[in-house]
Amino acid sequence: MPDRKRSAITHIAEVEYTEINVPREKMLEGLPQNIKSELVKHMNDRGVDLGAGHKHYVLKEGSLVALAREIEHVGNAGMVNFRTTMSELLRSKDTKEMKKGRQA
Repeated sequence: MPDRKRSAITHIAEVEYTEINVPREKMLEGLPQNIKSELVKHMNDRGVDLGAGHKHYVLKEGSLVALAREIEHVGNAGMVNFRTTMSELLRSKDTKEMKKGRQA
């Protein structure tokens, strides 16, 4: 079995605005070269099209805050669009708990 990287929510931030159909390459801009190289390799290994569009969240400057503890990601679903309250974040041990009781 391949060694899988752990996934967790570690920070929160206020979103200033979103852009759609942004090439995935743009999300790598401004990252240190070693991290950028690792991410590109990971995406290439998974067959991700770096030129394909995705939703890009532009964070409000100075709003990024580290959580006191990580919230582990459970399951195979992507970790996007977590719109949640601070109290839900503080009481959740993992992302599965965050989704409980939420109706679409």
